[in-house]
Amino acid sequence: MKIKNILAICSLSVLFAGCGYLDVVPKGEAVIETVEDYVGLLEELSPNYPTGNFNFLPEEVIHYNMDDVMNYKFPLMSANYLWNAEYDRAKFIERDDFYNQTYKRIAKLNILLDGIDDAKGSDVLRIKGKAQARMLRAYNYFVLVNVFAKPYANATAATDRAIIVRDEFNMESTPAQSTVQEVYDFIQADIEAALIDLPEQKDNPYRPGKALGYALKAKVHLYKGELDDAIEASKRVLDYKVGLWDLEQYANDKQSNPMVVVDFNMPECLLHLNGNNSMDPEPIHITKELASLFDKNDLRKSLFLFRNPHPMAEKGSLCFGTYSKVRWNVAGMRLSEVYLILAECYARKGMVKEALDYVNELRQYRFRAEDFEPLEAANAAEARQIVIDERRRELMLTNNSFFDMKRYTVIPEYRRTLTKVVNGEELTLDPDSHLYVIPFSIEALESNPNLIQNSK
Repeated sequence: MKIKNILAICSLSVLFAGCGYLDVVPKGEAVIETVEDYVGLLEELSPNYPTGNFNFLPEEVIHYNMDDVMNYKFPLMSANYLWNAEYDRAKFIERDDFYNQTYKRIAKLNILLDGIDDAKGSDVLRIKGKAQARMLRAYNYFVLVNVFAKPYANATAATDRAIIVRDEFNMESTPAQSTVQEVYDFIQADIEAALIDLPEQKDNPYRPGKALGYALKAKVHLYKGELDDAIEASKRVLDYKVGLWDLEQYANDKQSNPMVVVDFNMPECLLHLNGNNSMDPEPIHITKELASLFDKNDLRKSLFLFRNPHPMAEKGSLCFGTYSKVRWNVAGMRLSEVYLILAECYARKGMVKEALDYVNELRQYRFRAEDFEPLEAANAAEARQIVIDERRRELMLTNNSFFDMKRYTVIPEYRRTLTKVVNGEELTLDPDSHLYVIPFSIEALESNPNLIQNSK
C-alpha cells in the first residue's frame, strides 16, 4: 500500500506539474498509509478556484481601465465583457488553472476513496472521511459542469456534451466525455451516498458536515428545476441551526475595532473555498448597473463598496474592498444562499408570501434595524425579480453570478436576450449563445484524447 501511494503521489506531481500538489505532505516524503494520512487529502493550504475571465460575462465586474477593455489588451476579458460571439476565445486559452486545479482536487479525493479502506486507523474517521470526500468530489464536478458545459435542460441534458468524469485514480484510464445528464447523475449519487455518514456538524470550513451536504443537494435540484426537492433539502439545512451573518453587529464591531476580521469561520459558512487566492475578490470593480441595485442603507454597500477613484474606470462603477478583513468565500457556500434557494423556489411556484418571507428574513441581517424595510411583491413575476436582484446583491463576486445567468437561459420565465450599453453601443447576449460555455484549454484538449471542445 505504501509503495502504491508513493507512486500515486509521484504520478500526480507529473500530471499536475506546477500545481502545488505536494504541499499537502511532509517535505521529502510523500507517503500515504494511515487513515489520518488519507483524510489529510481533504484539505490544502490554499483551496483556490481561479475564475479566470468568466466573471466578466455577467453584468457584475469591470476592469478599472475601460480603454484596456475596448482595445482587447486582455482578449478573454474583453470578449466576455463585450459579449463578442465572433471572437474565438478558445485560441487564447493555452492552460486553465480553474480546470487544472479542480481536477487535481478530484484526483486527490479519488486516491482517498480508492485506498482508505485498506489503511490502518480509526474506522470512525475512515467512514467520515469517505463521506466528506464524496461530497467534495460532487461539489467539484458541479462547478466543472457549470463552467464548461451547457446548463441542465431536461430536453437536451442526455445529449449535451459536458466534461470527463473520473471515479477512481487510474493514470491509464481514458474515460469518455460524459453528457450533462451523466455528470448530474454522478453528482447526485455521490451526494446521496455521502449524506448517510457526513458528521452532524462540519469539522472545519473545509471538511463539510450535513448542512453543506443538504445545501449542495438543494442547489443541484434547483439547477435541474426540481423545485419541491430543492425546498425539502434546503429546509433540512435550516435544521442544523447555522446562523446568518449579522452585518449590523459586524458594523458595530468594526466601529469599535477597525481591525476586526471575519475569517473562514464566519457564522454562515457551510464550505469555504477561495477564488483566485485567499484575498479574492479584492481589489476589484463592480459595474454601475450592479451598484445601482443596492439601497443607500444596505450595509453590503456601505461596508464593502466605495467610490472608484481611477480616472479610466467606468463612470458610476464602485470598488469592492474589505482591506483583507473579510474572507469572501468566492467558490464555496454560505447559509444565505440556502435562503435564496428557498425564495426562488417559492417565487417560481407562485407562492409569493413564502418567497418574500425568506428574502426579508435574510435582508434583516443586511441593514441596521432602523433602516430595514421589508420588500413586497404584488404577484409572482415581481417576486421572481426581487429574488433575482437579491441573489445579485447577496452573492455578488462569487461563482453564482455566472452560474445564475447561465441557468436562467433554460427557465422559460427568465429566458431573454440580455442587453447593455458600453461606450454608447448597445450590446446583446442571446440566450443560446456559446459564450455561456467556457472553452476547454488547448492543454486540456491535447492531454485528453476523448475530450471534445464544447465552445469557442
